[in-house]
Amino acid sequence: MREKILELITILLRIVISIGVIVLFCITILRMHKKIEILEGINSQYCAELSEKEMQNVELTNQFNYVVQNKSTDVQALFKAIEPLKKENRQSYLRWYKAIYKQYNNVLDPYETIYDYSTDEEFNLICRVVQAEIGNGTFDQKCNVASVIVNRYYNKDFPNNWKDILFQKYDGVYQFSSIGNGAYKKVDVDKSTIEAIEYAFTIGDTTNGATYFHSGKSKWHENNLHFIFDDGKHKFYKVK
Repeated sequence: MREKILELITILLRIVISIGVIVLFCITILRMHKKIEILEGINSQYCAELSEKEMQNVELTNQFNYVVQNKSTDVQALFKAIEPLKKENRQSYLRWYKAIYKQYNNVLDPYETIYDYSTDEEFNLICRVVQAEIGNGTFDQKCNVASVIVNRYYNKDFPNNWKDILFQKYDGVYQFSSIGNGAYKKVDVDKSTIEAIEYAFTIGDTTNGATYFHSGKSKWHENNLHFIFDDGKHKFYKVK
């Protein structure tokens, strides 16, 4: 009789353990499914701009997921998490920045964009000039050229509208070579150029206040302006 009871208890224990394992397995699957749903939500609903590689940034996606899942309003934690990207990968920073604003548009005031300060025609012109000036340059190099244009827009020493800034002449020579030689008319603007302009306007200047740049050599720039840096494509200057 005792042996049968022990056998019955053993069977019951095995059943309980099996049920426990199944429950844990189901919970794990549900958590994985929930995480996938959140990531898909970020990618499709909040920021289609995020690339697959950026979505694999475990530290950032975990931080984003934590805030979303807990319905936290501590959005500053997310901005703090992406801050290192300003030095490591500006393009990725911009995309995460926009994702956070899309997710939390109910608690964050809308940020200013270049689209708020330019017409479609003006923005298209800016894009073409940046693309033509840079050619096959990097995202950071595009940000630098875009920053010069934005800096001129906010500088009282230059015209106060985009078209006049880009078509301005000095001693009969166009300030932007791509305007003078017509190269801006022949380029195909890519997404990174558009994002570089968005970065320069919304996130900030990447040139420490440059309002001039040139490639190659230029005695005029060297003699009349303060040199800031060389990004490998252009040399950047500001007024002394």
